[in-house]
Amino acid sequence: MGQALTEPEFNNAPIFADSGPIVADSSIVYDLEASWRKGRFWLAAEYLASDIDSPTAGDPDFGGYHITASWVLSGEMRGYNKKSGILGKVPIAKSVYQGGWGAWEVGARWSELDLTEGMIDGGEMQIASVGLNWWLSPIFNVNVNYRHIGLDRFGLHGAAHGFNTRVLLVLE
Repeated sequence: MGQALTEPEFNNAPIFADSGPIVADSSIVYDLEASWRKGRFWLAAEYLASDIDSPTAGDPDFGGYHITASWVLSGEMRGYNKKSGILGKVPIAKSVYQGGWGAWEVGARWSELDLTEGMIDGGEMQIASVGLNWWLSPIFNVNVNYRHIGLDRFGLHGAAHGFNTRVLLVLE
């Protein structure tokens, strides 16, 4: 038995999309991720699909994706580790502790998730996000994000809005 559920990209948010319990013989999950960086611009995307073998639930296929873009306003470029295939954090040319402005980054993201198919009405959720990150130093970051969430479930259409901030101190 399995279940697909998610909150709208906020910590401690209520569950918006939920397939409920599904009795299944098997499932296959597919994930494809790509990222591209050019100078201070970064574009990333991910697609996730789940093919569920459950005759009693109508053999549903669930899927979702996100597309994310960011632009470092202060001109820095994220590092990239070719061996691990991981992009690094935004480097700081001149931190606020050195008399600089730190690094400023704006970002946008579009996400969609569809948990409605076959006998399952888990909901269809769309999320538009915009955010601003301020790296004061390599270990201290402040960011603000706004999200608009749309949800279609049980024949009802609704929307929610969220605004969050985060203060991050990296201790390595």
